[in-house]
Amino acid sequence: MKFTLAWLKKYLKTEASITEITHALTNLGLEVEEVIDNAKAYQSFIVAEIEEAVKHPDAEKLKVCKVNNGNETLQIVCGAPNARAGLKVVLAPIGTKIPLNGMEIKAAKIRGVESNGMLCSAEELGLSGDGEGIIELEGNAKIGQNFAEVAGLNETIFHIGLTPNRGDAASVYGIARDLSATSIGELITPKSNYSIKSRAESKIKVTIEDRAGCYEFLGRYIGDVKNSVLAENITKTLELIGSGSKTVLVDISNYTMMEFGRPNHIYDADKIEGDIVVRKAKSKEKFIALGGEELQLDEDMLVVADSRKILAVAGIIGGELSKVDENTKNIFLEVANFNPLDIARTGRKLNINTDARYRFERRVDAGISEFFINHLTEAVVTNCGGEASNLVSVYGEQPEYISEIKFSPTIIGKVAGFEIEQTKINEILQKLGFIIEENKVKIPTHRRGDITSEIDLVEEILRVYGFENIPSGEILIKATELFNNAREKEKRISERLRLRGLDEVISWSFTDEQTVKNFGFDNLIMLENPISSELSVMRPTIIPNLLGFIAKNLARGFNNFGLFERGHIFGKEFRDLQSACISGVRVGNMSDKTVHKEERKADFYDIKSDVFAICSEALLNPENLSVTKNVPQYYHPYRSGAFKLGNKLIAFAGEIHPNILKTLNIKESVIGFEVFLENIPKVNAKNAKSKLELSAFQAVNRDFAFIVDEALEAQSILKVIRSVNKSLIENVSIFDIYSGNGVEEGKKSIALSIKIQPKDKTLFDKEIEEICTSIINEVSAKCGAKLR
Repeated sequence: MKFTLAWLKKYLKTEASITEITHALTNLGLEVEEVIDNAKAYQSFIVAEIEEAVKHPDAEKLKVCKVNNGNETLQIVCGAPNARAGLKVVLAPIGTKIPLNGMEIKAAKIRGVESNGMLCSAEELGLSGDGEGIIELEGNAKIGQNFAEVAGLNETIFHIGLTPNRGDAASVYGIARDLSATSIGELITPKSNYSIKSRAESKIKVTIEDRAGCYEFLGRYIGDVKNSVLAENITKTLELIGSGSKTVLVDISNYTMMEFGRPNHIYDADKIEGDIVVRKAKSKEKFIALGGEELQLDEDMLVVADSRKILAVAGIIGGELSKVDENTKNIFLEVANFNPLDIARTGRKLNINTDARYRFERRVDAGISEFFINHLTEAVVTNCGGEASNLVSVYGEQPEYISEIKFSPTIIGKVAGFEIEQTKINEILQKLGFIIEENKVKIPTHRRGDITSEIDLVEEILRVYGFENIPSGEILIKATELFNNAREKEKRISERLRLRGLDEVISWSFTDEQTVKNFGFDNLIMLENPISSELSVMRPTIIPNLLGFIAKNLARGFNNFGLFERGHIFGKEFRDLQSACISGVRVGNMSDKTVHKEERKADFYDIKSDVFAICSEALLNPENLSVTKNVPQYYHPYRSGAFKLGNKLIAFAGEIHPNILKTLNIKESVIGFEVFLENIPKVNAKNAKSKLELSAFQAVNRDFAFIVDEALEAQSILKVIRSVNKSLIENVSIFDIYSGNGVEEGKKSIALSIKIQPKDKTLFDKEIEEICTSIINEVSAKCGAKLR
């Protein structure tokens, strides 16, 4: 959004400096991308007069000009076809930098003839106009005078960026309203009473067929206009912001839109056949847009049409067959309000970006429709003459926006941690257009659809009050609160995974519908307005996105690496439809072949180790986890597992199913994990990993081998052994699982190593034997095992 300082001051009474305005805009969240001081940019360009222009002796298209700059006569070689004696021009003296390309003018010889400066075209100065010829100034321009003063270009231009929710700030008046709330100036309210010359009936009627796509359509017929009168103040302002003068009617349309944020369209009424209807396009219906490009539309696209043709793609672009031109005599004004989702969807499909689309996508102020069309009418009649008809007003379905919110000033202290005076709160809200009634705040029409909750009002108050004015203070928190903080927990986990050789990536929160269906997901959350057909659903798992990175890197010859991503997954089974998750994948070797060792490919135990590292960093003891084979279908059924804490699912880990890899053209084995962060319990004495305590007494190691049913999970034995004597049994590990000769069919042998670590004394043989006997008895009783 671009605007000039003079334009802003039309609606903001202020004496603030450029620096102060820039600072205030940024603090309000209206980020200033650029401030252009034209007085400085054009300070070197001066008015000069060509006294003589003769043909260059060695170049057919060049002329050698004698140019008077008010102090001296310079010789300048010029290639412009309109260079001639007596013409007043814009001179760029030696040392001047050209705005178009930053080129610095130097003394030079052009085809053997000295040239001491440059005569400029509008294009070279960054202005709209012909780039072929040099600028021709009016005869009353004074030689030697600064060009910016003569052309009215000594103006400051602001360029701000807007977030998608701030449609109210996509206008000069909206920006002035925001600034007035900071007390940097006083808002100047535009007049609201307009006198229309005629009350004649409009010659064109309007009907809305698609009532969900078009909320309202206001129109007015104006006859006998002149589209050739120069609206100098409007044209000059548009030139300064790079919008460029086309015809007066087009300039008025653009100027008023930027002034109040309401897109509008002006049709040549004589090119409209019959009445106007707002409807959906027919399948493969053709439309010639402004500029002459033919577009093929579909049945989801909203159009404005007459009885024979499409006049405009609603809210996006007008048509070549109904545009105004220098011969236009009668016009029809359109001020409408369209469904923002329809506009966004159509704009993306057609790949057309316009100022109108930009504003409709962000929602327009429906509360000023009648005021605006009257304002537009007066601008047309004032500059182009004509006689206006009465107003045509047609309405469709109205959006259900929240219009009032319960609000208590005490919430400021709860959210921000400090108090703001009631009078200051009221002042800020009222200057932004809100109406305060006891414990309720009424939302103005320019913020409906954006402000929906009490927290939104807090944000409005704080951004105007100034985040830099929030007092600093100490935040005292307990250590457990720090560890339980979700963001801090994720940071620690990410650092741990990076140390384990995984690289962090960021991918879209949405993915391809067919891909996730291949993974076995249904009941998906579909996007109403996807960026593309390949990104049409919210991702129920991060694994497909990571596999996409795997496939691309393998195709480029990177064979040994690991990736992880932390973010949200989405599903209707989650609270608020989303859940925090960390997912990772590994492919290729964990270690390469050397003279000392063979290469080793990443396997289940590596990815299991990643999961355990995450749990340890979240202060969850991995030994408390149980493992089951109940995994999603995109994991290998025999090389994967689900890790649980009681009934809570903590993670999946294992090899990705070969059929899934095949659909993605991945020929290497890939292992992956998913850890569901919200299922990891908060830190407490029960689930936290015990602190390290080193013992001065010698540990005792004993090995056991048990014959058990083949279906028994090894984890069950580990759990039983650890429970025998938690104070002495420090570690239990499996070093062999065997079935075959010597072992009964349907059975298997599990060999374990147990470390017994005394804390306060050396154990006698009898005490060690008692512990070993207890282990054998417990495993036999609870697991149906026999000592081998």
